[in-house]
Amino acid sequence: CDKLKEKDSRIIVIHKKNGGLSDARNAGTMEATGEYISYIDSDDYVKETYIEYLYGLIKKYDCKMSLCTHIVSYENGKQEKIGNGMDEVLSAEQCLERMLYHDVIDTSAWAKLYHIDLAKKFLYPKGKLFEDIGNTYRFFIESGWIACGYKPQYYYMIRSNSIVTGSFNMRKLDLLEMTDEMAKVVEKK
Repeated sequence: CDKLKEKDSRIIVIHKKNGGLSDARNAGTMEATGEYISYIDSDDYVKETYIEYLYGLIKKYDCKMSLCTHIVSYENGKQEKIGNGMDEVLSAEQCLERMLYHDVIDTSAWAKLYHIDLAKKFLYPKGKLFEDIGNTYRFFIESGWIACGYKPQYYYMIRSNSIVTGSFNMRKLDLLEMTDEMAKVVEKK
C-alpha cells in the first residue's frame, strides 16, 4: 500500500488494528476528502473505467448515488455477466422494490458510487456480518433518485470460504438482524 502512495499522492494509507470490514469502510469514509466514495471488497476487482462510468451516471442523471452491474467470477474460472448495457434513473422506491426481489439491484456496498455526505451519514454497523444489507437501503432512501447502469464494471469473486459461501456459524445470524431492521425502515417508507 505504501508503494501505491508513492506512485499517486492522492492515495491515503490508513494503518489500524483489524476491526472487520465495516470498521475498515468506516475508517476510510471518515478520512475521505473527495466528493464521492466507492467500496471495493478485498478479493474483488474492477474495470479501469469503473469510477468514470459510475461518476458519468451521477452527472447524467443529477443524482447523489449510482450503481452498476457486475460479473460474477467463480474459482473455477467461469464468469457470469449481469446487465444489458443500458442505464436509467430510478426512484428510491423502485430501487428498493427491485433490490427486495433480487431484480439486478442488490444490497451490496460494492459496485456503487456514493456522495460522501451519504457515506458519512450512514456508517456501517461495526462487527456485523452482512453489514451492507444494513445500509444500502438507507442510501437509496436518502438519495431519492439513483442512477443505475447495467454495464458490468465490477468483478465479484465467489470463493468457497467467503462469508456468504462458507459453512454456517452463529455470526451468520447477523443477516436476520440486518434484514429485520431493513424491513422496519422500508415498511415505514
